[in-house]
Amino acid sequence: MPKKPPKPRPAVAAAPSKILKGDGTWAFQAEIDGDDIVVKDIVITCFGGWGDGNIDDPQDSGRTASHRNTKTERIEGVAIPMDSAQFPGMENSDAGGYHALLGSPLPKIPWGTQVQVTVGQKTFTPKDGIVDLGPGKGATRNPPEPHALDLTPLAAALFQPDTPLRTLARNFEERGSYRIVGGAKFVPDESRKSG
Repeated sequence: MPKKPPKPRPAVAAAPSKILKGDGTWAFQAEIDGDDIVVKDIVITCFGGWGDGNIDDPQDSGRTASHRNTKTERIEGVAIPMDSAQFPGMENSDAGGYHALLGSPLPKIPWGTQVQVTVGQKTFTPKDGIVDLGPGKGATRNPPEPHALDLTPLAAALFQPDTPLRTLARNFEERGSYRIVGGAKFVPDESRKSG
C-alpha cells in the first residue's frame, strides 16, 4: 500500500516579541530574541582605562562592579545598565549607582556574559564580556538618543583600530545596537511583557 503524503501543517504565526520596559522611565527598551536580549539604536560611549596604569580620567580608579580594574588590566569589555533593584545591598553600598540604574529594562546578568556589539556594518564581541554597570539613566541627554552601552577603550578600538586609545576614552561615541548572548534566561518572569 503506497504511503499517503503527510498532511500539510498549518502555518505557525511568529510569537510576539517580548519587550522589556523596566519601570518605563528609561529612554530605551530591550527585546527578547530567542535566547538573547537585543537593544537597538542606542548611543555607545567609552569608559575606564586600557590597562598598564593608563586611564584618561584622573578621578576614575578603574575599578568596575565586577571587581576588575580597567586601569591595571587590559580589558576588552562592556558596561550595561542592569536594574540595580536586582543587586542585593547595592542601595547601601553604592546609593548613587543604585539610583542611577534603578528600573532599567535589563535584568541582572552574570559578569563575563558575551555581548555582540554592532556599529554600522561591523559587529564584534569584546572578549571579556560584561565587566561593569552603566551607563546610568542620567547619561541620556536626549531621549530619542538613549545612551545604553559603554565600551572599554580596548573594545572601542575594535571599531576604530587606528584611533589612539586615549582619544577613544575621551571621544568615542557611536550609534549602534547590542545582543546579550543567552541573556533571556536571566529575565524574571514578571518582566516578560509582550509588546
